[in-house]
Amino acid sequence: MEQHTRWNAGGLFSTDPVTRISFIVVVLIYLVGSLLVLPLGALDARVPLLSLTSFLSIGLLAAVGGFYDGKRKGRYFAVLLPFVIFFGFFYSFITLRALARRPFEWKGTALRP
Repeated sequence: MEQHTRWNAGGLFSTDPVTRISFIVVVLIYLVGSLLVLPLGALDARVPLLSLTSFLSIGLLAAVGGFYDGKRKGRYFAVLLPFVIFFGFFYSFITLRALARRPFEWKGTALRP
């Protein structure tokens, strides 16, 4: 969790505007935003499609990675679906943790984004 928080904090608070804007659009708005609106699916059944597209796009990226040479494809694809589902929730949590400027430890030093 510490390493992922550090990576997300680096993207969210980067001094490079292209990095910061890209990270905010892709991770914060697209991934986290699609999960935060999921409860609104109780009001409109079309809303969960947003979250589904987010998970599917992550899944497609992960699936493409499975076609690289040297991968044990059977094992890789057997754990792909659980990973994609877990990843969306985990990475959303980590992004919100970094956004809240939670301190994290790196190389024995406590840092704050």
